Amino acid sequence: MTFSIVVVVSRGVENNDRREVFLKCFKALCEQDYQRNDFEIVVVDSGSGFDEGFIGGLKSVADDLGVALSLINPGLGNIGPARARNIGIKSVASGATKLKSEAIAFTDDDTLVPTNWLSKLSQGFSSFPDASGVGGITLPPRAVIIANVFARYDEYIYNRYPTSSGHSTDINEHPVFSGNIAYKLLTLEKVAGFDENFSAWIYGEDADLKERVVNSGGFLVFCDVVNTHLAPYNWRRFVRQQESRGAGILKFRQKHDLRQQGRVGIFLRLVETPMAAVYYLAKCRDAKIALLETNAYFFRQVGKLKYYDKIRATQKTKILFADHTPLVGGAQLALLRHLKYLDKNVFAPVVAVSKRCPDFNRKLGEIGGLSQYFINFPKLKTFNLFAIFFYKLSCFLLCLITIKEGAEILVANTERSFYVCFPAALICRRKLVLVIRDFEYSKILLRLTGFKVDHYICVSQRILDFYNLPKIKSSVVYVGSDLEKELYQVSDADVLNNRKGIGAPENCLVIGFVGRILEWKGPKLLLESFSGIIKAHPDIRLVFVGDGPDKKGLENQARALGINERVYFTGFTQNVAAWYRTFDIFVHASIEDEPFATTVVEAAFAKLPMVATNTGGTKEFVDEGVTGLLISPGKQNMAEALEALIKDAGLRQRLGEAAYEKANRGFTEQKITEEFERVYKNL
Repeated sequence: MTFSIVVVVSRGVENNDRREVFLKCFKALCEQDYQRNDFEIVVVDSGSGFDEGFIGGLKSVADDLGVALSLINPGLGNIGPARARNIGIKSVASGATKLKSEAIAFTDDDTLVPTNWLSKLSQGFSSFPDASGVGGITLPPRAVIIANVFARYDEYIYNRYPTSSGHSTDINEHPVFSGNIAYKLLTLEKVAGFDENFSAWIYGEDADLKERVVNSGGFLVFCDVVNTHLAPYNWRRFVRQQESRGAGILKFRQKHDLRQQGRVGIFLRLVETPMAAVYYLAKCRDAKIALLETNAYFFRQVGKLKYYDKIRATQKTKILFADHTPLVGGAQLALLRHLKYLDKNVFAPVVAVSKRCPDFNRKLGEIGGLSQYFINFPKLKTFNLFAIFFYKLSCFLLCLITIKEGAEILVANTERSFYVCFPAALICRRKLVLVIRDFEYSKILLRLTGFKVDHYICVSQRILDFYNLPKIKSSVVYVGSDLEKELYQVSDADVLNNRKGIGAPENCLVIGFVGRILEWKGPKLLLESFSGIIKAHPDIRLVFVGDGPDKKGLENQARALGINERVYFTGFTQNVAAWYRTFDIFVHASIEDEPFATTVVEAAFAKLPMVATNTGGTKEFVDEGVTGLLISPGKQNMAEALEALIKDAGLRQRLGEAAYEKANRGFTEQKITEEFERVYKNL
């Protein structure tokens, strides 16, 4: 049988003493009493820092003894034994080494093999042709065992495992230790080698490999060959080894669906250490071994806790977003953008929404890496018995979702969803984030629930001041936009079709409004202002993009003013970007406080000059005379601002470019999402 000996050289080799140990072990590998053409040595560097002298020494030994040698340096640092061995396996399988062998033999860089090592392994395969692997044991030198209690403990651990000369399918039997074992290459390829999730500090990749080999129908054979472990036997190594074994036990059990241990159970085992000491003293004749066994028991539990902490640090944070909406509004569009740009490598988003808005739910379904649940968030303004029942049911369902998904943070995107998230976060003891996007919350309820809210995210400073929220756990995160990407996809033909549709001549200016047609949004103010300037500029056009309950009345008013041939209503449209490209001037006309108008940011990305009323948070983006013209709500003010922009092309260009620079600097959806992510990470 042909063998490729894969040995991983760890970062400890930069130490001269350890280097000498490996050179001694390497020479023993080269001196095998096995046919030289039937084996090769594959050395994989796992961050040892090979230098020319070291490499030259290895090649010299191999050349003198006529052994084929392949040196592999992935340049990845200390990648752990599992990953490094897999690199060796793949190199052999792909023909990158000198010999594509039938079996891969594994040993460690601090392990001395006897000259008949390969012969013994080959005999095992000959006696059991169907065996998947053959291996023996690895012990400290006899003199060290006699003189060193830590080495004696290692021998004690090995002797606890039963060994049989035949084939083994019992995970508790030898051979499972990768310092002295050989597997058929076909077997390793079948089970995809070692599990690389067992890292440099989590032991157990060898036991896991045997488990998978056995589960796939294979078996291993024990042979009476003993390798000598030349590691330093001391307290420091003992503690590190036991912690790594504890972490490996936990990972192995989780992977193979064995009896699990939670943090509480591990803490209880730590408390029970004195009882364990009594047990080991009664079991072991050697008091020193009993003491080490007790310490091993303790540090294995410590390793398990460290494993939990390590996994927690590398796992994604699950966040549950709740939204009750019956229709798609600004809050829902903002949430869709946020979920789209959220870093899925760090966060795992879950959403709980109502079934009442299929358009919103369909758009959520288009976002990858998202778990979606449906809850009927009840109306709470009419608080009758039915409302109380459905409210309790919604809270109960949200608790179940929180527990099932393991959500660590609950984010309420709307007011109604907050009143369900609050008790769920309280009962499940989760962090709670409230995103406030309007002025409709009850200040009294916000004060009463403030003890449980871990962070408030306000979409403008105006909202933060309005509710007088505690600054220490509040942030202003403005609404962003990803419209710029859509703007690039709008063709000149799309713009030309829009202009033809509204009957706009080539040099005609188009004034645009985007949003729901509601009275407080100011469409009436814009329409009346437009009627006052149309006589002086008969070619201009006004376009209302959007729908709403006041749209019909506004159309009637346009006819009554005799300007309906210059005013157009698109209704709801998916292609808003094309209309932003069609506009020459944008108007934000709200006559009441606007929390923060997303449309002014979108218009800025389209490089549009804008007229905006100084209501709510709008003035936190529109700087008078810099990024737009800021006015107080009023027909005369609006007409004068529009007149100024219509007459001055230079002013239009200057305002549009300044608005774009501001939007691109701090209002891209990517940057806004990063602000949200900072809040989540701090929690």
